[in-house]
Amino acid sequence: MSAPRKKSKKALFDEKLSELIGEFGQAMFEKEVLKKNIVKETKKEKPKKILTFEEAENLFFTSSTSYYADKREETQRGYRSEMRSFKSFIEKELNSGTKALITELFDKELLLRYLKNQHNIGTKKKKKSFLRAFLKTVAIDILDKKQVDFLLNNTLKTKEDPNNVPKALTSKQVNFILEAAKQSISALRNYTIIWTFLGSGIRANELANLQIEDIDWEEKAIYIIPKGQSQPEKRYMTDVSFDVLSTYVHFKYADKRKQFTKSKYNELFIFSVNGNKAIATSTIREMLNRIKEHGKKEKVFPEDASLSPHILRHTFSIYAYESGMEIFKISKLLGHDNVNTTQTYLRISSNQVKKELEKHPYAKVELDFLKEKESLYGQFAN
Repeated sequence: MSAPRKKSKKALFDEKLSELIGEFGQAMFEKEVLKKNIVKETKKEKPKKILTFEEAENLFFTSSTSYYADKREETQRGYRSEMRSFKSFIEKELNSGTKALITELFDKELLLRYLKNQHNIGTKKKKKSFLRAFLKTVAIDILDKKQVDFLLNNTLKTKEDPNNVPKALTSKQVNFILEAAKQSISALRNYTIIWTFLGSGIRANELANLQIEDIDWEEKAIYIIPKGQSQPEKRYMTDVSFDVLSTYVHFKYADKRKQFTKSKYNELFIFSVNGNKAIATSTIREMLNRIKEHGKKEKVFPEDASLSPHILRHTFSIYAYESGMEIFKISKLLGHDNVNTTQTYLRISSNQVKKELEKHPYAKVELDFLKEKESLYGQFAN
């Protein structure tokens, strides 16, 4: 089995430290540390750097873990436009302009002034969506948790349109895109990419950065670095999708396995021309777009259809939910921190909840005394 992505020395140290404290107790541990003069003075944790607007803007557009990186090209264009608008506002409102710290940018009153003159509901929603993505990328670890929660759940909350329910692909559409991938240029790669999305629910950027060392061959899982995080997490895959992925790796990199050392082999990017550079997410989106256009000609997709990594992720989650999988387990598979995020993501409606309630064992119990309702009413009346 190829080892998963190595943990940092700091993470390994913390694990060992926890083991020692757990085995011998906090008091004994501190006593021995002081006795051996390991710690001479207590140092305060170095505070995280508070970025300026300029630094935050650069991070938002260049970081691979940014909430900007995994969006569709159309959404990215919208975010760039919104950034220019917000930047212009900041330059007028704050004396320090783009040198202002992000702690100043995400002041509730300042954000309300920015949104105040946006009377069009659609325009205001776009601005809020951008600001939410910007905040979660550059400020979520800097601002107080209560402030972040208030901004996301109040000031920047976006109301969902109940009619705008994202649709998963139909089984006919899934079969079509898999067959179309077989006929495309780089057929095996494209076929494997689609199966990896459908069988794991990971994001485009997470898939693009997969390396051979991220495969857990025994557990049939992969290690990915979730959006906004720095440490890898395990994501399980369906048996079929994992078999497709492993077959692709063995086929594509069979010669490299013989030529390279084990460590160099494990560092190869799975979806890459030569293994040395991660595939661009735009390449993945363009491939899916070509398949979608072909599908429109074949009347498999409607004219206004979308086909993107997000749609495939959504298809994975919806099919899991409709097959009877618990929402808590789906939340874990998608890597959501909060099950409420999963519920919103799935757009679980009141009707769906009611339908699920009908599966409850007490929903279909037949009681004899309820069969004769008229006599029942008379009985209680007396």
